[in-house]
Amino acid sequence: MNQYEDYISWKESNIKTINFLIENNSAIISRFRYVLAVTDFLVDKAINQKQELNQDEEEIFETGYSYCFDRFNTINLLLEKNFNNDLNELNNYQKALNLLFYTQDFIDELDSHDKDYSKEKKEFEDIEDDVLQCIESKVDIPDTMFALLDDVSIRVFEGLGIEYESITDIFYDIAIELNMVENDDDYFDLIDFAEKAYESNDEDLENNTNFFNPNILNKKNII
Repeated sequence: MNQYEDYISWKESNIKTINFLIENNSAIISRFRYVLAVTDFLVDKAINQKQELNQDEEEIFETGYSYCFDRFNTINLLLEKNFNNDLNELNNYQKALNLLFYTQDFIDELDSHDKDYSKEKKEFEDIEDDVLQCIESKVDIPDTMFALLDDVSIRVFEGLGIEYESITDIFYDIAIELNMVENDDDYFDLIDFAEKAYESNDEDLENNTNFFNPNILNKKNII
């Protein structure tokens, strides 16, 4: 199994959750819209169109797949451990999950640098622990935690001279470069591959028109 087939297998195993989040306009899916759309686009190019990806496209694919894999692994662990696999209940904590993912994104950014930023990471990790505790205890996240994360992120990255760019912004820019979306438009253009399903022996998957869900490209739903 190559990396593209591995991605397809991952997508199949998570399609129920992805479709639920899209169909319920969940804030959780907002950070994945561009990442999934671009990654799907590249996999479609490699598998269905049988075109070899260049080095930049390979790196984009690997970044997108790795990000989705890691974050959905968190979703699945919480779903199983704390919400009895009830997606509706999980979605009640979409605000907290997004705060958790923002915190993890900041930690990942520090990890991407060669220097030792363990002291700065600890500040984010403490917030991550507090958010996880709220989710696991099913307690609403106080608004002060968003303000705290905002203050810490600005202070840390400005102090280190790091210009932070979110993965959502990065993949949005990539989507523009790939002509998947018109810049400054209020909507995403629907992409041809969005209505396709990869070949599969799974009849349910073949009949699942949401495998590449064009609704994921609806910019109006971005939160």
